[in-house]
Amino acid sequence: MRKAKQDFTLSDGTFIPAGTLVAGASTSTHRDARNYENPEVFDPLRFADMRSEEGASIKHQFVSTSPEYVPFGHGKHAWYVFAAALRD
Repeated sequence: MRKAKQDFTLSDGTFIPAGTLVAGASTSTHRDARNYENPEVFDPLRFADMRSEEGASIKHQFVSTSPEYVPFGHGKHAWYVFAAALRD
């Protein structure tokens, strides 16, 4: 969760006035079929299997985050990268 320090307009025209609290919904991200196959099914090897894909051996580690996997957030500074991407 972050508080907008200045007025901000997203690329879709959404206006966020200064002082507004903004948060992302991590649960809906984790249960989105565009991010994970069968997201509602418990699969204890889901990420191990994903790491076996070509070029993904480091991406799906328990200690790493991504736009698709944010159970602990990205941390204070990553929000600025996310907000900049929305602005473009």
